[in-house]
Amino acid sequence: MKVVHICQFLGVGGLEKVLYLLIKEQLRAGHYVELIVYDYEQAWVSKFKDLNIQVHNQKIKTNGYDYSLIFYMNDIVKDFDIIHTHDLNPVLYIGPLKLLTKLKLRRFPKFIHTTHGMEHIELAPKTRIYEKFLSLVVDRIVAVSPAFKDYYLNKTFANSKRVFNIDNGSDIEKKFPIIDQASFKEKICNAHDISTDQELWIILARVFPLKDQKIVSDIMTNYPNATLLICGPCPDKSYLQKIKASQPKNVVLTGSIEDVDQYLKASTLFISASHHEGIPISVLEAAANGLPCVLSNIDGHRTLYKNGNFFVFEPNDSQSLIECLNSITDQNKIEKAIKLHKTVYDLYSSHRMFKDYEEVYLS
Repeated sequence: MKVVHICQFLGVGGLEKVLYLLIKEQLRAGHYVELIVYDYEQAWVSKFKDLNIQVHNQKIKTNGYDYSLIFYMNDIVKDFDIIHTHDLNPVLYIGPLKLLTKLKLRRFPKFIHTTHGMEHIELAPKTRIYEKFLSLVVDRIVAVSPAFKDYYLNKTFANSKRVFNIDNGSDIEKKFPIIDQASFKEKICNAHDISTDQELWIILARVFPLKDQKIVSDIMTNYPNATLLICGPCPDKSYLQKIKASQPKNVVLTGSIEDVDQYLKASTLFISASHHEGIPISVLEAAANGLPCVLSNIDGHRTLYKNGNFFVFEPNDSQSLIECLNSITDQNKIEKAIKLHKTVYDLYSSHRMFKDYEEVYLS
């Protein structure tokens, strides 16, 4: 099968990691794969090129709607069996291209789309119109959470035969990892001028209001023996300034990081205060590295909750977060980390994710 994936950005985030794992599995299965990325954020291009696939990243989108992208993409995608877009923006080019091709009575590849996040619905209400357009032109829609699937079924023109829920997957081993944390910790502490006596806690996400890194940063004065690493790009500069305005000394904003696993292996606690998630790939990665997790009580996190396998607090509630952190002991950290690792291995492996996508491609 010949598959071309298309995404606007290729930075360092959940979408990129899911896509990377999916393409690795597709290559193992013998499929031919190419990738198109067309905007300025391309930090992970080299990682995808290391998979020995062709990455089309020569053309950079201009401001506004760039009509030339329709014809640029057409030259690349026309001979593929599957076009697979990721998040909304690529649909605004592949959708019109499909309509133009059909008007000429020509063949068009099967058009698959994955929605990795729905933040744009809240931040830019006009995108609800674009999502309705998406539901008309795409052959199959994949949502990464039941809540996203419900949105398409209830708020767009899609029907149940065309919308699927496929949970994100992680590259995870069956055996619970035993990690030499000290060596990783020393490297990370040296990189950010942190005392090695400090315990490292980590948040891994774009620095953005819906991820609510600020609520965690603000309570860190209660935990002088720990340092919080806030890792991720900062697209919202005004929100970044709000965090910095009240940032304690034991909070470090690292910006984008490429060696995610090293940071996770150096840490003893993973925290997500997000208000909205699908199946968060960062939590799956934390679990794969044997980290205990402290997660906000939202749909995307609750989906992972099995037999008390992580610590839970109420979103946007600093007192709830403090009470949750204060309840943690060395013993219950280990117990929850082992349980969460087993949940992720059993239900959220990258191979399982690939098989689910394969069924959608062939449906």
